Amino acid sequence: MEWITGERLIIGMQRDGSDEMLFADYLSGNEASFEILLNRYGDRIIRFIAVHIEDPQDAEDLMIESFARIVAYRPRLREEGTFRSYLFKTARTVAIRYNKEYRKHHHLDIDELLEEPCDHNDHFADVYREERRKIIRHCMDKLNPDYSEVLRLKYFEELNTEQIGKIMHKNKKSVENILRRARQALSKLIEKEDLGDSI
Repeated sequence: MEWITGERLIIGMQRDGSDEMLFADYLSGNEASFEILLNRYGDRIIRFIAVHIEDPQDAEDLMIESFARIVAYRPRLREEGTFRSYLFKTARTVAIRYNKEYRKHHHLDIDELLEEPCDHNDHFADVYREERRKIIRHCMDKLNPDYSEVLRLKYFEELNTEQIGKIMHKNKKSVENILRRARQALSKLIEKEDLGDSI
C-alpha cells in the first residue's frame, strides 16, 4: 500500500511537471510521462490542425503523426515553452504536407465549399467551415466585379440565374457563362492562397 501511495505521489509530481521535464523523463525511458504530454496537448493539437486542413476528420490521425515525429526525432528541449513551440511547429508542418497531398487527389469543388451546411452538433467541423468561408470571401474580393457579384448573388443571396440576370441586366446564358468563369477564377485563387502555408 505504501508503494502504491508513493507511485501515485510520483505520478502527481509528473502531472505538475513542465513539458520539458516530462519529455526528458520520457527520453530516459518513462513512457508514462509521454502519455501525460499526450493528454495535455492532444485535444489542442487536434483543434489546431482541424481548422487548417482540407478534411478536419483527419485531424486526430495528424495529431498522432505529430507526436510520432517528435518521438522519432527526440529533440533535446530544455528551456520552458520549447516543447509546446516544437509540437505546434511540427503539427503545422504535418498539416501543410497533408494539404499538398490532399490537393493532388481531390478537385476543389467551389459549389461544395460554399453550399455545405453547418452541423451545430459538430463544433470542430463548424469552425473549419467558417474558416474556409472567410478565406473564400477574401479571395472573392480579389475577383473582378462581375465575378464577385455573380458568386455573391448565387451563393450568399441564393438567387437563381434568371433572378441574377435581372439584377445584372444580362440574359440567362450570359449569367451561366460568367458564373462558370467566376468559379474557375475563384478556385485558382483559393489554391494559390495555400491554406497550409498560412497556419
